[in-house]
Amino acid sequence: KLYLMKILGISAFYNYSSVSLIIDGAIIGVAQEEWFTRKKDDYLFPIFATNYLLKEGNIKIYDLDLISFYGNPATKFDQIVSDYIKSSPRAFSTFYRVIKDWVDNKYWIEKLIRSKINYF
Repeated sequence: KLYLMKILGISAFYNYSSVSLIIDGAIIGVAQEEWFTRKKDDYLFPIFATNYLLKEGNIKIYDLDLISFYGNPATKFDQIVSDYIKSSPRAFSTFYRVIKDWVDNKYWIEKLIRSKINYF
């Protein structure tokens, strides 16, 4: 029996939120979230792009063998804190909002992915 590995790659929360679908080493497709939301440089989680590629690949989310996320949220969080420290005190007005958003919504990427695509 031939086993086909199905991988969904996700990039979000930076510029150009996007997703890719690879089946058995072949790129089935890639899609940027902004194509669906019509928001230039959309950085939010690519739920519309994900749904599109799953449909194009004719698979369901539970058929995936691996979901991969680009980047390390802890590294990005450290970078944000470092940037705010370098910019203080003038950047302090947005510091709390940005850090709260990361801790509440973006730092715990596995939990976020599970909630966005209803995987588990």
